Amino acid sequence: MKKYFTKFLLVFCFCMAFSCSETEVKTNPVFEKYLPETKQYKDELVKQLDTIDKSKLSYYFDSYEEINGLEYLHVTIEGKSLKADAIIQVKNWDDKIDIIRKFKGKGYGGAEMINLRFDIAQDSSKTEFVYAGVDELVD
Repeated sequence: MKKYFTKFLLVFCFCMAFSCSETEVKTNPVFEKYLPETKQYKDELVKQLDTIDKSKLSYYFDSYEEINGLEYLHVTIEGKSLKADAIIQVKNWDDKIDIIRKFKGKGYGGAEMINLRFDIAQDSSKTEFVYAGVDELVD
């Protein structure tokens, strides 16, 4: 009986280990070296976004920040080969995310932002992500 229990336990642990594992995303040296607010990080994120299918990405709200009257959403972007943070400026608030503004992001950490869209404004001195819309905020 002990022999069968040991085999069962071994098979169970093996199955659990494989069923719970996530696809490992390769670390990006630029993302490791620089902070999300730096031009180097943002430029690398733009480069990565240009090479992948954006419909396969997931977006998760992390926090709200206001700096000198400008409002930003901190968002984690996840995909099969990408995991990065983006700081997205919101110039025009819509009814889908206005609740984040109302509560300054409190209580919405980790909420999925379904089909988040943002524009990229890039020149030699700066790179900015600007909110363009979202289909749904799932808390």
